[in-house]
Amino acid sequence: MECGNAVEIGCLDCGHDWQPDDIDDPGVCPCCGSEHWKRLRCGGCRLTVLDTCDASPAGNLLQRTIDLKLALQAGVHITLDEIGADELRALQIVDEERNRYDREKEQEAQAGRQLS
Repeated sequence: MECGNAVEIGCLDCGHDWQPDDIDDPGVCPCCGSEHWKRLRCGGCRLTVLDTCDASPAGNLLQRTIDLKLALQAGVHITLDEIGADELRALQIVDEERNRYDREKEQEAQAGRQLS
C-alpha cells in the first residue's frame, strides 16, 4: 500500500531519498539516475502504525487466529488439544464480532427497505 500523504521518494538501487517536484511523476533518482523507486510513507502514516500492530504479540495472535479459522473452513480437523487458550478465545471474539457486524448490516438494510 502507498501512503497518500507521502512527499518523499526512495531509490531502490542506491537508497537515496528525495522530494520531487511532482510526487506522482518523480522521474529518475537525482543521485544515480535509476528509474527504480518507491513512494515513502509520511511521518505519521497510519500504515506504519498498522505494520507495528501486525508485528506485535496481539497482531501475531490475530494472524494465527485468521490462519486457524481459514484452515477450519477449508476442512482441516483440529482438536482442542492443538489450540491454545488464547487462540480459542480469539476465535470466539472474531466470531462474535462477525455476527455483530452481520446483524448491524441486516438492520441497516431493513431500515433502508422501510424508507423505500
